[in-house]
Amino acid sequence: MTAIVGGKAWSNWTSYEVDADVLTPAAAWSLQVANPSSAQIAAVTEGSAITLMVGPVTILTGWIDQKTFRSSRQGDVLALSGRDHAAPLVDCSVPLDWNFRNIPFRALALQAMAALGVVADLVVDDEAEGPVAHAHPEPGETFWEMMERLAKPLRVMEWTSAGQIRIGRPSYTSLPT
Repeated sequence: MTAIVGGKAWSNWTSYEVDADVLTPAAAWSLQVANPSSAQIAAVTEGSAITLMVGPVTILTGWIDQKTFRSSRQGDVLALSGRDHAAPLVDCSVPLDWNFRNIPFRALALQAMAALGVVADLVVDDEAEGPVAHAHPEPGETFWEMMERLAKPLRVMEWTSAGQIRIGRPSYTSLPT
């Protein structure tokens, strides 16, 4: 596992975990390293963007939510955890005055991402290009929940992958990724 933070790649993790599922909107991850270098401790900070790779394949892009450093007789341990780029869409409620009429689903998703500063590629399949007659939030509804509710009448779903938010229909004939 390689973590890229601030343009620097770190591969000396002693353990890692990535909890990702197509039905889980914001994948969680954690990394741990024994006896980290002082450069590594300084380079990784809460709120920093992170890219996780296995070999040449990017498996997740997101942010560092928590950084802990523990020191004991057995040695030092640096632990990081966070979620992928969709986390703000899952965490933040939509303002009640956020209303749109006859808006293409792609435009609605881009509006939500821009409102929260979500930096990801938006990939929208052709069948998800249809207009949403009236987009309005329910009280307390998150951006992800509202988009999920509005996607159902179009018979599409939303999911995340490394660096992308996808809206469309899963292909049951293609090979798994």
